Amino acid sequence: MAISPIPTPGNVGANELAFFTIFKSVFPQPLMGYAVFLYGGFMYYLILIGSGIFTVITHYRMKNRIGRNIVLSEN
Repeated sequence: MAISPIPTPGNVGANELAFFTIFKSVFPQPLMGYAVFLYGGFMYYLILIGSGIFTVITHYRMKNRIGRNIVLSEN
């Protein structure tokens, strides 16, 4: 799906419509609403958690590099 899964006001409906159109033959009709809801939540939190992990790793790498540069420049 080429639509961004980040839930912005103009994007949520398009994302749900695309998911519904693509997967309507996979999920039974009574479960389709739950599938769309779970997909939206899963994609949002997957991106949020992945970004958080990336930010923490980058923060500690930069902190270690800055710490090494300060120690090297003091000698």
